[in-house]
Amino acid sequence: MVAFLNSSLGVLLIGSLIGAAGLFTWQRQDWLFKEKYYRSQVIVDRRLNLVEQINRDTGRFVAAANDLISAYSKQLTSEQTKEAVQAYNKQEAEWFGGYGSEQALLAFYFPEKDVRDSFGAIVDTSEELDRQAYYVSTGAKNASQAAEVSQKMRTELEAFNRLALQRVLSLDKK
Repeated sequence: MVAFLNSSLGVLLIGSLIGAAGLFTWQRQDWLFKEKYYRSQVIVDRRLNLVEQINRDTGRFVAAANDLISAYSKQLTSEQTKEAVQAYNKQEAEWFGGYGSEQALLAFYFPEKDVRDSFGAIVDTSEELDRQAYYVSTGAKNASQAAEVSQKMRTELEAFNRLALQRVLSLDKK
């Protein structure tokens, strides 16, 4: 056996085994690295998609509220006001029906409490905006108060975007 290991064929076989073990180890490490990188990219993509979805939903709600407020403040015809009310009611139902699932997804994809709190502020302001829109529609309040709440919601959305995108970029660099 010792004579075989000292022969050219034995050295070649031992070298091949060592090379194969090294190649296997390298390929395994490469696969693990690629898998970790792919998972990280998927999380980044899903985080960005969630932020984009929140922006779309919030933007539609705020735009519909602004249209409603504008319709009452400009004293449009009853038909135009009715259209604004219907559009607002549709967006309001979608917003209030959907933000709960967005909060759940935020909790999953953004474990950072400050991101969830920032979105919570948007939700709270949306409830205030809904109340203000109702008051404007009944004539109990003027449109400027509702417009201020609408602006506050847009400002909170901008703050949410900055914070969420910072967290996405920090994950992307890991």
